Amino acid sequence: DAICIFAVKPDGTVVLANAKYTYDSTLKWLNSDSTENLPYFEGAKYFAYYPYQESLASTKYDATTAETFFGTLISTWAPAADQSTQANYTAQDLMVSMATVDATNHAASFAMAHQMSMIEFDLPQYHYTYNDADVYRFTFDAPNKPYNIADGKYRLLVNPNTSLSVTGKNQYNSTDATMTKGWKISGAAPAASKYKIYKYNKASASLTQTSRQAVYIGDATVGNYLYNDGTNGTTFK
Repeated sequence: DAICIFAVKPDGTVVLANAKYTYDSTLKWLNSDSTENLPYFEGAKYFAYYPYQESLASTKYDATTAETFFGTLISTWAPAADQSTQANYTAQDLMVSMATVDATNHAASFAMAHQMSMIEFDLPQYHYTYNDADVYRFTFDAPNKPYNIADGKYRLLVNPNTSLSVTGKNQYNSTDATMTKGWKISGAAPAASKYKIYKYNKASASLTQTSRQAVYIGDATVGNYLYNDGTNGTTFK
């Protein structure tokens, strides 16, 4: 993970621009020189954002809040549809902060604030695996691929200034794909840093694995093996 920091003097001069600090295995944020040093400028305001973008600037050098300084970045941030892994999910989690500066000790601390909103789906999920199946009861239509953070619990980060439109399928018969209903979530997204949980029939999030020994029906010669394609023979497969 990496954050970037800007420093702006009282006269609007940018003295530190998009400086990258990377989080390492020793729980430290290190700059390009592999040190924790952050240059100190008398009276400067320090702004930080996450996740790191290779090229970023601001025109709001007189800003008094991080939300104003990074206003364009926030308003145009478009979370990717594929958030199916932890890395993909956290890469959409835009956060910003203006530092609290300790002038006496020449130190700064950042309290990062989430700028996106989150929607969560709590589903009584079933995983059908018998008879060579690999099917889930509840699925999401393309392009949305939420992060399955726990059993039956799926999360998506969205821009709070956009309208929700998430659709999917509910296959309520384990062996018959035609026994499927569609579902849709729409409306306004939650406010920045807020979340909303959607439940199916007020059920809690869960995952039930369903499996049983495969059963095949057909005619076979006495003493032969019945294969799963309906044929039979003397060889065990």
